[in-house]
Order: sequence, then C-alpha cells, then structure tokens
Amino acid sequence: MKLGQKIAELRKKSGLSQETLAEKMNVSRQAVSKWESNQSIPDIEKIVDLSELFGVTTDYLLKNGTPSFELPGKTTEEETKKLPKISDHEITQYLEVAKNAAHFESLALALIFLPIAAFCLFYSFTFISPNILGTVSYVLPVIIIAIALGCFIHGRLIMREYKAITQEQFDLTTAQKVS
Repeated sequence: MKLGQKIAELRKKSGLSQETLAEKMNVSRQAVSKWESNQSIPDIEKIVDLSELFGVTTDYLLKNGTPSFELPGKTTEEETKKLPKISDHEITQYLEVAKNAAHFESLALALIFLPIAAFCLFYSFTFISPNILGTVSYVLPVIIIAIALGCFIHGRLIMREYKAITQEQFDLTTAQKVS
C-alpha cells in the first residue's frame, strides 16, 4: 500500500474529511488530495504530524505493510470520556500514601541488610562468650527480618486502595473554583 492510500485510509478511519485534515495539518485541501492520489509527497515534518495525528508510526506511513503497533498514549475524546475521573484531592492523597509506603519499604530493605552487618560486627568481638554470640547471631537476625517483612507488607497494604491509580488509565479532573 502506498503512502497516499494509507493517508486516505487513516483519514476515513478517523472520520475526517480532506478539508478537516487540511486544517489540522495547516495545508490546503488540494495538498491533501494530491497526497492521497500520490501526485505529491508530504514534507517529512508533515509525515511526522500525520503519524501523531493518526496514532501510527512513521515507519508504517513510509514503508509497505501493516502497522506493527499504534503509538501509545493516543486516546480519542470518546475514550477519555469513558475513563474514570480522579480529582486533585485523590491524587494528593495517593502521593502522600505512596510517600509513606516508600518509607516503610526502604526501612524494610535497611532492616534486611542490618543483620548482615550486625553478624560481621558481633564476630569481630572476641571477648563475647561463644554461646551468647551464637544465640544472638541466630535469634537477632530472625527478629529483625520479621520486623522488616512486617514493614514491607504494611507498605504494600496501605497502597492497596490506590490500585486503580497505579494500574489503570484515568482522567484527571481539575478542581472547580468557588466564586
């Protein structure tokens, strides 16, 4: 399929007329008509603009074949209307909870590495009795790792209610100002 055919197909698929496409591309309707009939080829900047407008790669427009993928993040107005709306307040709450969760998870990581350092430190003290050293070197790491695991789980649990924000698409709404 040639470039002109692809432009015509994508334009029709998007529900645009030649005139509307021409306005969006800042060219005349005749230029769009010439592109579609393969009488002329758009400039490279226009090809990039076309790819962004139609949500396809420039490779698809310029090469023969079918599109390997559509550009991510390209959503139509209808798709945006269907997305759940999230207010600024909810986003602010999410950021605060995410900050707290990050603190718990970083504390958990620090606590996991603490027993290793403590183990090396305790063995460097030769004046401590081997029985006490042996008991401490086995019991203390288990306790510390249990605390670390609790911190990590707590960090994950407090983020649980914000699963929609982290895993799904949504529409940000702006707070309405009260006059």
